[in-house]
Amino acid sequence: MSYCADRPADPAPVHTLLLSLATEAPIAAAVVAIGVWCRPAKAAAAAIVGTLATHRLDWEAVFVATDHIDWGAAVLLVEAAVVIAEAIISRTMTGLSIPRALLVSVFANAGSTALGFALWLVGVE
Repeated sequence: MSYCADRPADPAPVHTLLLSLATEAPIAAAVVAIGVWCRPAKAAAAAIVGTLATHRLDWEAVFVATDHIDWGAAVLLVEAAVVIAEAIISRTMTGLSIPRALLVSVFANAGSTALGFALWLVGVE
């Protein structure tokens, strides 16, 4: 039986998008500022565009994947794809090297995923 068999009508609620945007943009800005790789505002803008491009698909993909694999594996697999997609967007918008764009994307997505998971654990949905 799927972990998400009783998924909601809207699998990607707006508040989760807003939370992701509010988390990923500042993390991306901070990572590039620490490395002095590009202007933090460019990295934040790229994170916003990347999140807007992937967020709904991310949620849908996790729900679909849980019909075939367990929830933890589904989240890891889908987040890996999201990191790659958002790194491509970041590279295009900021001119960062591929390794740096991947690093920014990993930190930004790890931050928003960890925050979302922590809120879920304490019962905030």
